[in-house]
Amino acid sequence: MGLWTRMKRSMRALFGGIIEKTEDPELILQQTIRDMRDRVPELNNSVAQVMATEKLLAKNKERLESQVVDLDSKIRASVKMGRDDIATAYIGQLQQAQVDLQKTSQQLEHANLASKQALKARDNYVLQMQRRTAEAMQLINQSKQAKLQEQLAQTMESFQLRSEE
Repeated sequence: MGLWTRMKRSMRALFGGIIEKTEDPELILQQTIRDMRDRVPELNNSVAQVMATEKLLAKNKERLESQVVDLDSKIRASVKMGRDDIATAYIGQLQQAQVDLQKTSQQLEHANLASKQALKARDNYVLQMQRRTAEAMQLINQSKQAKLQEQLAQTMESFQLRSEE
C-alpha cells in the first residue's frame, strides 16, 4: 500500500471521527423536519399559480362563448336586414372566435388536470411529511430514552462501586 493511500485513509478517519462526534442525531432529525416544513409554502405557491391559470382560462372561455353567441346574433340580424357585407365580416370574426374558443377549451382541460395533479402532489407530500415527522419524533424520543437509561446505568454503577468499597 502506498504512502499516499495510507495518509489519505488516515485523514479521512481523523475528519470522519471529528464530524461523527459533533453530529447530534436529534438535531439532524429536527433540521430535516424544518426543511420539509419549509417546502410546504413553495408547494402551496405552485398550486396557487396553477389554479390561477385555470381560473383565468375559465373566464377567457366564458368570454369567448359569450362573444360567439353575440356574433351569431349579429350575423342573423345582418342577414335579416339584407346586409350580406356586414354578415360576411361577422362570419370571419365568428370563425376566429370559434377557433380561439376551441383552443382555450383544450387549454382549460389541461389546466384542470394540472391543477388536480398539483393538489394531489402537495397533499401526498404533506402526508409523507407528517409520516416522516412522526417517525423522526419517535426516533428522537427513543434516543432521549436511551440516553436516560445510560445515565441511570452509570449512576447505579457508581453506587455499586461505592458500596463495595
